[in-house]
Amino acid sequence: MKMQMHKTLTPKTSLRLALNAAQGLIVPAQLRLFLQLLLLMAWPLASPCSHAFTIQISAPPSGLYLQVGDGVGQLNLTAINSGSARNSTVNTVSLAVPAARLGLGPLAMTTDSLVSTSPIDGYPNYCSIPAQVYIGGFYRTPNTTGSQASLTISAPTALFNPAGERIPINTISWLTSGLGDVANNPTVPNGTFSTSGSQVLRISPPNVWFESCMQFRYANSQILPPGTYTGQVTYSLTAP
Repeated sequence: MKMQMHKTLTPKTSLRLALNAAQGLIVPAQLRLFLQLLLLMAWPLASPCSHAFTIQISAPPSGLYLQVGDGVGQLNLTAINSGSARNSTVNTVSLAVPAARLGLGPLAMTTDSLVSTSPIDGYPNYCSIPAQVYIGGFYRTPNTTGSQASLTISAPTALFNPAGERIPINTISWLTSGLGDVANNPTVPNGTFSTSGSQVLRISPPNVWFESCMQFRYANSQILPPGTYTGQVTYSLTAP
């Protein structure tokens, strides 16, 4: 994939970013998953529907944008036209599993992300914090013929504690929804992290803003040694 960009939108995301014109436009974001097994209380699991929101944006200039979790300031159509700021924040999703609940079924995870308002239009309480993590972005190009961007996840096979004990990554899943979403219009589907490496979340058409909110949960289906299990997941938006 080759693409020379002379006038691009500087991507803004709450997570780590890179722009590689030689290999195509790549905007990765990283979300660090943090699972802690302690004798503490955990929040009950909610079950929102899978909705999402999209909005058309004008074509030029070319660029990619991805935000997962916290961002820099508020994005709007003016900011899209003039460029936006990079953000190196890596947000955390965490859970403290009570000893009495070990192995007894799904538990909701919470996040340190503070994004509740939709960055594109300022819609308040779009994501519910600390339960949900915001995700949104777009692929912008004047060439709409056959142009698409791929939103993918790259995950480790497991979360590990310092002793090397593991929790398979496919015990972590997510539900997507946002306040006021359009029903039956999913942009980021519900899913489960894969132990096989990269997985595709969305094939995005050009010049369309997509957004949703992700609520993560731990399957909690087995008894594990106590400790802190961590791992890091990379979200990437790429285009040819």
